[in-house]
Amino acid sequence: MKGYFRISESSIILSSITHDPWGNHRYIVYVNENSKIIRVNTYYEKINEAEYECYIYYDKPLCNTIDELRKMTIEEIEFQAYCAWMDGAK
Repeated sequence: MKGYFRISESSIILSSITHDPWGNHRYIVYVNENSKIIRVNTYYEKINEAEYECYIYYDKPLCNTIDELRKMTIEEIEFQAYCAWMDGAK
C-alpha cells in the first residue's frame, strides 16, 4: 500500500498510549532495521504475526541509540509521539 512501510514485530521496543496533556494516541517506538535509528510511529496496524504496516507521515526520529532512549523520560517520549501524530494530521 502506498504511503506505508513495514517493520518487524521484533524491532518494536515500546508500545503505549500518550497521556494528558498529549491526548490518548497509541504509539510504537522501534529500531529502524536499516539505519538503526530509534523512531516513533502513531499510525500503524499489525498485518500478521511478525509484521506491522506503518503510515509514513505519522513517523519521526526519536533518538540515535538505545542508550539515548534510556535517558529519555516517558514524558519526552510521549511528547515526541504527539508531535509525530500532529505531523501526520497536517
